Amino acid sequence: EDLFDRLGNDELKPTSDIYRSAVLASPDASQAQGMFSRMESRANSSGELPSLGVCNALLQVWSRSNNPVAPQRGENILRWMEDHSISPDATTFSYIVQTWKRSRRRNARRNIERLLADATSKHPQLILLQVEQSHASV
Repeated sequence: EDLFDRLGNDELKPTSDIYRSAVLASPDASQAQGMFSRMESRANSSGELPSLGVCNALLQVWSRSNNPVAPQRGENILRWMEDHSISPDATTFSYIVQTWKRSRRRNARRNIERLLADATSKHPQLILLQVEQSHASV
């Protein structure tokens, strides 16, 4: 990002695909979240929001994290997507379910059930896969 800024050429600005790759290559979820936040800040001036692919990449990184805040981060990303009219897909919900499962919290099952119920009511266009529903059996 800094190199692109120093060059000052708008044609050389990072694309969503570059951000997606960088997020996936991040050594930890906090760093990936920081990249996402910088992309979001750039969107305020450029108007180009992080894409569904970038959001799902960030959710994938959080789903592999042992960070205790990972489930909340996943749900915060989902809310951010909804607030910015980025429609989640089945992959989005699958990563959040995985994050809750990985947390091994006592309330994980209840949160997964709530998440899937919200998904079916807020996003009826989604066909939730049987795999996602089986995740509720934590």
